Amino acid sequence: MSKFEGYERETAVRIVGQLCREVTFLRDAEVVAAQDRLAWQLARTTVDHGCCVFERVAARGSATAVRDVAATAIFRRALVTGEAVRLLLGQALWEPAVATLRTLAELERNLRLVLGDPSGTVARRLLASTAVTGRRRFPQALRDRVTRERIQASSRHWKWFRSKARSFSDYVESAVPEALRKEITTTAHWHGYETEAKAFEEAGMRKCYHLLYEGASLFVHATNIERDVRADRMRPMPLAEGNSERDLPYLADLIRCLHRIYELILDDKGRPEYQTAVKVVHDDGSSHEVYPLDGLAYCTYVVFGPAQ
Repeated sequence: MSKFEGYERETAVRIVGQLCREVTFLRDAEVVAAQDRLAWQLARTTVDHGCCVFERVAARGSATAVRDVAATAIFRRALVTGEAVRLLLGQALWEPAVATLRTLAELERNLRLVLGDPSGTVARRLLASTAVTGRRRFPQALRDRVTRERIQASSRHWKWFRSKARSFSDYVESAVPEALRKEITTTAHWHGYETEAKAFEEAGMRKCYHLLYEGASLFVHATNIERDVRADRMRPMPLAEGNSERDLPYLADLIRCLHRIYELILDDKGRPEYQTAVKVVHDDGSSHEVYPLDGLAYCTYVVFGPAQ
């Protein structure tokens, strides 16, 4: 119990004194972005262009096909995740940026699996997985007395908890066939493959799995504390590590991953004309029009070179 829980909240007036502060994080993005400005500008343009594609193509109208619903949801999450990676890298927080980039890679894989199945079976598995596992896990939480008392202590939290549990149950009962429920509960992963590596391989992303998804696990899990101290094991690493040489490859990974996701969405929609074409202008003054996404790919090639 907190030492303050014995006091009435309404009687608190103010705290006297000033808390010490140490500014060790780099919170001025421009300090980092001043180097390699074109690369940082391209990252922002890429995210913003994706938002345009989302509003004008993916989120237009009310999708009813389960495959379209899943793809749109993944696209939305990819944009939010991509913007988070951009901001984290811009503040020299490369470790959480890499961990979040891992999530973006997982979203690309999920999108490939969903769009690669015209029947919509994979999309149904994805949409049902959280509800099926949630319907099982929420009651399990209430079986623990301490957890149950903590939830019930807040009427707002208790109301949310009950509402969420009910929504999982209602969705499972109304939209998830019994056979699919059994499949999801008896497999280790929602996609049905034995391992995440196999799912990445089936999505054509074997290289991404080894170089990014597995590598980023260093910053996803909390057991490798040796990473947080210097080689001499005496002093901790800096809280923020600005390093353009190291950050730019991750920035390139972010841009290329988002580009692939946009390409998957737009190709699935038949490459609609969501804006006017853009021009590629050559040194000799000649130019030709290209699809906007191809223009973005050309900019990425100019700034970062060919993908490795």
